[in-house]
Amino acid sequence: MMTRFRVRNYKCLKDVDVPLTPIHVVIGANDAGKTSLHEAMRSLFLAAQVDDLTDAFPGNWKGRDLVWEKARDPDSNASDIEFEAEWQIQGKPSSYELVVTFYEEERK
Repeated sequence: MMTRFRVRNYKCLKDVDVPLTPIHVVIGANDAGKTSLHEAMRSLFLAAQVDDLTDAFPGNWKGRDLVWEKARDPDSNASDIEFEAEWQIQGKPSSYELVVTFYEEERK
């Protein structure tokens, strides 16, 4: 079971750290980031299953479109999105971190 999920610089999620329970409900106002949180979790899982990492991210996007606006460094052509997850597997803790760098160039 995943016990914690953290995402940084993804869409509207600057830095979100969510402790998870066996049954977890995410509620909030429209445009608060619920879908972005779900997509971030999905992207983390898909990243391990796809041949091209860009296929792990949903929708039509290019370059740094998925990067939280304030994370864009005007002096750099690159920006990072970070995912972290923790699990309990047979009572033992496990963790995984994925950092994806996005550049200004368009998605192919």
